[in-house]
Amino acid sequence: MANPKKAMWKLALPLMAGMSVQTIYATTDMIFVGQISPIAIAAVGFNAPLLFLVMGISFGLGVGFTSAIARNMGAKNLEGASKTAASALQLSLILGLILTATGLLFRKYIFSLLGATEEIIPEAEKYFVVMASGSFFSVGAIMLRSMFNGEGNTVTPMIYQGLGTLINIILDPIFIYTLELGVSGAALSTVFSEIFVFSALLYQGQWKQKLHATVFPYLKSLHWKEMAIAFRIGIPASFSMVIMALGGAVFNFILIRFSSNAVAGYQIGGRIDHIFFVPTMAIANALVTMVGMYYGAKRKDQMTEIILYGFKNGVFIGIALGAIFYLFARQITAIFTPDILVREIAVSYTRSIVFAFPFVVVGILSGRILQGLGMGFPSLVITSVRVVLISAPLSWIFIFILDKPMEYIWYSMIFSSIVASALSLFWVTRRIYAIPESD
Repeated sequence: MANPKKAMWKLALPLMAGMSVQTIYATTDMIFVGQISPIAIAAVGFNAPLLFLVMGISFGLGVGFTSAIARNMGAKNLEGASKTAASALQLSLILGLILTATGLLFRKYIFSLLGATEEIIPEAEKYFVVMASGSFFSVGAIMLRSMFNGEGNTVTPMIYQGLGTLINIILDPIFIYTLELGVSGAALSTVFSEIFVFSALLYQGQWKQKLHATVFPYLKSLHWKEMAIAFRIGIPASFSMVIMALGGAVFNFILIRFSSNAVAGYQIGGRIDHIFFVPTMAIANALVTMVGMYYGAKRKDQMTEIILYGFKNGVFIGIALGAIFYLFARQITAIFTPDILVREIAVSYTRSIVFAFPFVVVGILSGRILQGLGMGFPSLVITSVRVVLISAPLSWIFIFILDKPMEYIWYSMIFSSIVASALSLFWVTRRIYAIPESD
């Protein structure tokens, strides 16, 4: 990677394409559900923190494995990369089984605890049971994508993620409307698509040998050293995702105080946010790989160059997308539901939260840069400050103590993003300054 800027886009663009397809799937899924009723949207909305919890743990650990594999590849340690990749696959099986069992055993209590109303709970349970049953394939697909990303191959996951999304989009109307399965059908189509992605990536990575890391010879035993290195980065990142999931649950709990329409509007606004996160996360994940490789190769000069370039482009894209969403919020939200009240709430959220986009970019990129350097703990601290210390308690105070309107929840999110971005930028600057100059 002699040209860092070109290399970043070479990694980021396939990631962006793959995530775009995944965003299309999530958006299309919500559009289909939105035509059922606002209750159906709210039911899926109450599932969102739970699913984000599962995916968050998986993505967090996946980032740890991506960083570890990238640094092994940068140091030309193929055996270390293979052991790390094998550990990721072993973990996906263990984690998938634990999450499935836990979700199915405690599903009857979860939604009441989250504040869902009696009319929402039955629909929420239907969706959750199907999604929890397929969690092994969801986790496994994430771990396999982490292996490819760690080696700098973002094209193969993009292709099969795209095909999986196409399968989901085709199956959605069949299961939801033709077979009249409702929200269960939406979940079932998602699980089928994830089974396809997992199987295809495993086949391409190992039997077609599109991964340099050879997994199967190393599956016979657990590799504690490699797993510990990945966990050091991945566990704090996973806890960060757990905190974000809990934050989402708190916001749902607060919003249901107003109505199920408030939860539905917030969930639609969140799906619009996904579009903003596509380029942001693509650049961020590319930086994990590149920073890890340059750090492993002891090239601080190129590492610094790509970090500054990533920040500049990420912030520009965030501002541009924020302006588009603000101007066309009404037209975009109208696609999701015919319910006027739900749409108005979604517009209110969208036109407020776009002002946080540049700060969110800085926070996400800083966290990924530190993960690429082998530091997972800062991401946990920054997320804790943003969610636990600021946005969630501030929203609670505004709504339950000061009796403010729901817009103050959006204001709390914006303020927390500003504080978190300042903290993360300080942390990453200090860490880079401490790295010795390139030889």
